Amino acid sequence: MAHLLREPLARGPKPRRRWQRKGYGDLLQHDSSPHQWWPGDKLQILALTIDDATRSTVGGGFIEAETTFAHLGHVRKIFQTHGLPNDFYTDGLSLFGHESRKAGDTNTLSQFQRALGCLGVSHLVAKDPQSKGKIERQFDFWQKRLPALFRLEGISNHAEANELLDTQIDWYEQNHICRTTRLTPRQAIEQNQSDGFACWRAAPEESLLKLHLSIHHERIVSKANQISFLGRQWDITPCGSTRVCIVQQPERFWVIANKPTPQAPQWPDILAEYHL
Repeated sequence: MAHLLREPLARGPKPRRRWQRKGYGDLLQHDSSPHQWWPGDKLQILALTIDDATRSTVGGGFIEAETTFAHLGHVRKIFQTHGLPNDFYTDGLSLFGHESRKAGDTNTLSQFQRALGCLGVSHLVAKDPQSKGKIERQFDFWQKRLPALFRLEGISNHAEANELLDTQIDWYEQNHICRTTRLTPRQAIEQNQSDGFACWRAAPEESLLKLHLSIHHERIVSKANQISFLGRQWDITPCGSTRVCIVQQPERFWVIANKPTPQAPQWPDILAEYHL
């Protein structure tokens, strides 16, 4: 009869633990998706950021390219609108940094981590794609919905796509019921705030967001009080230092005397400002 006994079942992978933060604004999940969102010669990129506790979409927009500037601009709008979260959760793309870093850690791996850390926001990195299930499900939802709507409305550029996306996100917030919370994102926010769990912190003034949500470069000052940047020489105010920091935005840059840190996050002396 031994041959009739069933072979022991092979042990499969351990079930993945589904964690969830308690407070609205405690942790934001962020990602982007290149996809054929509307007809064109190349894929378009949708950047999304959702709140982990409520599933609310706190930031959504089509960006021109997968660059640090684009993602920092996306984050800046979120911070201006909602405030600062405690933690920011991404994949390990080198643009973001492939290892987690706590707020205030000066040993950062990317411009993105430096910016978050100086603003008091920790950066957490997903260990694998399965760890980003919440935001991946949102991308799946929008990939099934938006292309058809864009074709129907004749959408053909980023400005039109972002305008329609805003109305769709508003609809989603009021009508889509999460299978876990059994609430719409709007209802989940109201309940979370009523229970006293909301975690958002006030964002600093606009000038400090501009300072930190930029790309920073260190440069050596020549004896002629010039620095080399973007293939040319630039004059700066004499400062008595051999090294300075460039704060770069897409349309302009500033030269400052000292690199800002989490311990000294204010604007240092500005030695020069140039429009690009």
